[in-house]
Amino acid sequence: MIKAIKMGLFSAVLTGSMLGIAQAPATATTATPLACTHPSWYNADGSKAYGNQDVIPIHDGPSADCTVIFRTAGPKEFTLHCYVLNDVGHSWTHVAVNTAATTVLGWVYDPYLDGGGSFEPCGGAR
Repeated sequence: MIKAIKMGLFSAVLTGSMLGIAQAPATATTATPLACTHPSWYNADGSKAYGNQDVIPIHDGPSADCTVIFRTAGPKEFTLHCYVLNDVGHSWTHVAVNTAATTVLGWVYDPYLDGGGSFEPCGGAR
């Protein structure tokens, strides 16, 4: 159910625009950067996924505006914990990735993960 909802958000937007459903007209505004939030997370998932980019930034929060704390190089396996939708509706997964020296914990933008990231919400029951 969660997977269908998560994947359906994007397709609903596309379907509406492809069918010519009226949308609010675009207005010229100055973009305000998102504040970096640090939502709670826990290991609700535990499944594994590989990154689908040569270099994947791991952030300290679920937004591109958050600090990059590590960048993977080459194919890396990630342990998926849970996901959140940020202020603009983008899905980010909290992950763990092992390096030569340590395990890095942080947030990865879901399109960078094979399979679209975790389908377990971070705010669910523990």
